[in-house]
Amino acid sequence: MHFNFAINNNADYEKYVSENKEAVQTDAYKTFKKAFNDNITDDISDADMKKYYEAYKSAAAEKAKLDAEAVASYKNKAVVKLTYSTISMDDISEKVEKYADEYLDNSEDYDSEKAKKYALSKFDSIVSSMEPKEAEDLAEVSMVKKDGKWTVWQENDYTNELEEAFAGGEVY
Repeated sequence: MHFNFAINNNADYEKYVSENKEAVQTDAYKTFKKAFNDNITDDISDADMKKYYEAYKSAAAEKAKLDAEAVASYKNKAVVKLTYSTISMDDISEKVEKYADEYLDNSEDYDSEKAKKYALSKFDSIVSSMEPKEAEDLAEVSMVKKDGKWTVWQENDYTNELEEAFAGGEVY
């Protein structure tokens, strides 16, 4: 089974998923913001951060992949093996750094703030040009079915890793 991550446009989200869509989206934004701050820069306005998130989310919705295979099931419980690929924040960070270096190499003022602004002005094209990176470690997720809808068992170690992968670009 292959899933596309455009949950904004998925009319069947509420039909099959028990997690609150708005809460999932809020958590995803927070995860992206943390990854961006940790890997690129933490000196970004909220408006710019939201713009970068929308660019990332759009590229990930188009390119990220998740293949799920049930490896065990019993009544309303299942263990699902996940193979996934996503847009890597490390790769984005490297490309942003290359643009900043390019600016510094071609300017006489050696202004790191201007270099950062120049590099970030390329963020949309950087993200849209990125190819997804496949995770080396497969995830196994325990799921439970409640009221006809499947949810990831919250005490599962992979819950946070999946959010970090698809919202924050962490590829394990």
